[in-house]
Amino acid sequence: MIVKRHIEKDLKRLQALYTDSIAGPDADIPIYFSKLAVLELAGWIEDAFDLIAARAVKHRVKSTKFDKLAKSTIKRNHGFAYDGNFLTMMAGLIGLPECEQLEQYLDSDGSLSILTSELDAIVNQRRVAAHVALAHTTVGFDSPSVSLGRLAKIHPIARDIYSWFC
Repeated sequence: MIVKRHIEKDLKRLQALYTDSIAGPDADIPIYFSKLAVLELAGWIEDAFDLIAARAVKHRVKSTKFDKLAKSTIKRNHGFAYDGNFLTMMAGLIGLPECEQLEQYLDSDGSLSILTSELDAIVNQRRVAAHVALAHTTVGFDSPSVSLGRLAKIHPIARDIYSWFC
């Protein structure tokens, strides 16, 4: 099951800390909370995709050899970009025809467009958050409330994908 209560609680706490620190003397403090919110959300998405992948192969793989291979494939995935990570991982686990069916299902109500758009935005923010030091930079980061908004859009789609693999 794709649960959001823990990440939602963490993001709300980061938003409160961000808000409290805006009026403070150190202008970098709110940026740290923004960066942390992006990194936390990215980690949650990676975990959610791993849960989806594990569920997708749960009753399809019977032998220990292929169960180990599936777990290894999931473990080797280190990202959450839709095409480059999620779809590639799923294609290796369940095959291209089933991935195509999943995309058609998601595209039927616009979920695919929402998911890819939100993931692209988070991938870009995460890349910057993980690789840019605050000193001598003018890079801006979204407030934790933006990460909360993205969670609200992604969670129902992730939950729906998880349920699709029953």
